[in-house]
Amino acid sequence: MVAERRNIAVDNDDKAQTITMPASLPYGKYTITVWGNMDNEESLGDGSTEAFDVVKTEGFKRTIVLNRQVAGVYVYANEIPYIAGGTQLRLVSSDENNNLILGQFANADMTDNGTGSGITTAVVNGASSGSEFDNVLATIDLGEWFITLQDNDGDNLIDTGTAYDNWHKPAKYNGSATFEKGAVFSGEFVIPFAKVDCAQTLKLQLTTSVGEVKREWNVNLPQTDSYTLYTWNGSDFGSGESVTEDSHIYNIVRNHLYGLGTRTTNDPGDGTDPEPGGGDDDDPISLNNKHELKLIVNDNWEVIHDMELD
Repeated sequence: MVAERRNIAVDNDDKAQTITMPASLPYGKYTITVWGNMDNEESLGDGSTEAFDVVKTEGFKRTIVLNRQVAGVYVYANEIPYIAGGTQLRLVSSDENNNLILGQFANADMTDNGTGSGITTAVVNGASSGSEFDNVLATIDLGEWFITLQDNDGDNLIDTGTAYDNWHKPAKYNGSATFEKGAVFSGEFVIPFAKVDCAQTLKLQLTTSVGEVKREWNVNLPQTDSYTLYTWNGSDFGSGESVTEDSHIYNIVRNHLYGLGTRTTNDPGDGTDPEPGGGDDDDPISLNNKHELKLIVNDNWEVIHDMELD
């Protein structure tokens, strides 16, 4: 190693960041490695640019692609069914991993930020040590969003109240996020995992505080995609296999965000929680009279896999 910059705090959301190298850097041939979202100085392994020359009297500028290594899930919903004892919404999965494998990098610059149609390659870079998992990917405590869990108007939904006076967002979101009034939300990072044969990949459950299921919805893909999948097998990612997803049984892959409801920004109300019907960019999914949830998979991290209810 010839030169090293220690951790640099990123204090903005710009898609391009500048790292200044020492002016005394000797001339020669170099590769550059960059890691993001690190809390300490620990190296994360291999991964670098192709070699390039640093020439006397000439500057240099290199583009370095940072590959997101995890997947993500969120639930953004309203019109929550009222069932006595039902206090939580949980997004559960057919499998779960607890180890993240760094490798099989795409090294592709998504100039459209992933908004193009379909995917051609995908990676499952998760592994597990042990077998004791609860397979709960995200949980919403309804008591944090509603003052009282009740159905006084008899519509079989949790009351939001007159002028939404029975609804409030949790204090942890104050000053950082706004939500449509009456809606609930949770989002989490997920280590990618492969589908399990004959098992529904994702389900949304309404449960008691101890996990007793009161109501359950399957979360399905509305359309199936074909692509080349690289899966960690314990020693490498193999040469890739052609995969066509099933609407019920599918892989959770790296750098994809899987969501119920539409949410494209943290603050759709510009500091104030908006009234319902504000637009297509912020649209929680209704859980009223629905039996299945449908999932749109997109590799744009900022526009989440938009899961819908049938």
